[in-house]
Amino acid sequence: MRTIRRKIAMTATGLLGAAAPLATSAVNAHADFTDVTFKMYPGKISTIVIYADGKQAGRVNWVADPDDGSPRGDYLCAIDDRSDVYYARGILTTGRTLSTNGKPSPGSDCQGGNLPEDHGYGLKACLENHYARACSTEYYVHS
Repeated sequence: MRTIRRKIAMTATGLLGAAAPLATSAVNAHADFTDVTFKMYPGKISTIVIYADGKQAGRVNWVADPDDGSPRGDYLCAIDDRSDVYYARGILTTGRTLSTNGKPSPGSDCQGGNLPEDHGYGLKACLENHYARACSTEYYVHS
């Protein structure tokens, strides 16, 4: 598991935040969590689960050519599992990016489309709001 620790310190000029190298953050006083971890479950159906303070906050799913005959081809989903001020974002190295920002929570956003077969891609999951962002490392997925 990858862990990102955030320590918040208020100063007269503003808020300072520090995070491990896995995330870029601009943490402010509205941050609800102090510990974000990511766990990857690889396979034809791959899932990166996002945990905030030990509780599941969201997921990013990658499905390479579903077996159910779906015409959508390879697809990516970002799922927000909690009603809070944060949303889930999925980022694929092809440029396909989607998030649950602006959607009712819990909720999801999915996008399909065929990619060249037998190619590898990088997949990241992020938990973010307008003030803070924590992202996983890039995990390998394939079409």
